[in-house]
Amino acid sequence: MPESVKAASSEYYEGDLLLSQMAMIGLAIPGLGGCLTAIFLGFWYYNREFRAPLWFALAFACSAIGFCISNYLVAKDTMANAILNNTIYGLGLVALFQGLCLAFNRRMPWIVLSAFAVGGVAVAAAIQASAIGLSYRILALNLIHGCLTAYGLFRLRSIWKEHWTGSAVVVAFTLVTLNFLMIAPLTTIGVELSGENFFTSTYWLSMNVVALLSVLAVAGALISVCVSHNVKRIHDDANKDYLTGLQTRRAFERSAQFYCTRRSGRTAASLIIMDLDHFKSVNDTFGHSAGDAVLSTIGDFISKQIRRSDIAGRVGGEEICILLPGVDVNGARRLAARLKKQMRDLSYPGIDATRRITASFGIAEFGRTNAFHEIYAEADAMLYAAKQRGRDRIICGERPIDAGSPIRREVLGREPDRKTA
Repeated sequence: MPESVKAASSEYYEGDLLLSQMAMIGLAIPGLGGCLTAIFLGFWYYNREFRAPLWFALAFACSAIGFCISNYLVAKDTMANAILNNTIYGLGLVALFQGLCLAFNRRMPWIVLSAFAVGGVAVAAAIQASAIGLSYRILALNLIHGCLTAYGLFRLRSIWKEHWTGSAVVVAFTLVTLNFLMIAPLTTIGVELSGENFFTSTYWLSMNVVALLSVLAVAGALISVCVSHNVKRIHDDANKDYLTGLQTRRAFERSAQFYCTRRSGRTAASLIIMDLDHFKSVNDTFGHSAGDAVLSTIGDFISKQIRRSDIAGRVGGEEICILLPGVDVNGARRLAARLKKQMRDLSYPGIDATRRITASFGIAEFGRTNAFHEIYAEADAMLYAAKQRGRDRIICGERPIDAGSPIRREVLGREPDRKTA
């Protein structure tokens, strides 16, 4: 064989080998996407009430599938490639933000984000039909997807201050947005990309490196969100009474003692102890399941009547404590009176409608230097007095001489669906 033919053949072989090696570099991204899909499906399987990981799994699955379709399965310079991979990429980005909105209790901007995703597919099809070149299609779609992530980031900007996981998400998605908005313009403007030179282009190498870093950053942030949520769930389960949904005795006493050590003596605070009257007869007459339903109903009712700043816990079989920061004995009496009145009209599953559930209340107010156990003992004595005087009544201790000033209940903040006393 002539030397010139051998040289040409060798160059062709080396060029083909280089092209294959460059193409294989991109397999790291779909491989990582597949692993992350499995990880987030595992998070969802562990806690199916928390649906954000399911959307994260869908997002990474879309990224892996879209990347394979775009770069390996369907020819670059075809309408099928333009439509398929951009449809899947758009779906993945929308799924990603839906998961974040669920994780951080935000409203999903479906209309705007869906418009971005559909617009990306339409632009890709239009550019492909006009045959103005692969470079323009890549540039236009990166800019559209960059605007989509920038808008989603803008809508979620407040999560930065909520929790460290929110800060991690904002940083990660800032990197993703910069990837979309900067890499394509810097590497495609003035360059004619095609199916033949795509895998050896600067854009391909740069995109893979930055995209891999971006995926790792986003994955780390989202994993931290899922782990943090599950840790909080375990913590809440340990501190929450399974029947009433209020704090357990241990959690309540810990929270109350922490508040008492930090409170200013200049601000009033009161403690209510309530105990259901003749609750044993409810269990004896209607069964323990009905008794549990009564406790569950009352716990839910109390949760809706108190503020976010109040502390409520089940400290005994049918005994519930409520610590009221900023409230004097008169404010505590008003709250207790409302609870007492409305409890009589609640509907309890498994209980005869003619049977009224009543409760007795003992109330004590903190002085400037009182410890929690001192006020608890006084409120408990008032509760005992209410029981001795016939039950279904409220007994308050005397207001201490060194009592602090009450604060309007609204000032301390409340959740939107809760009422004030």
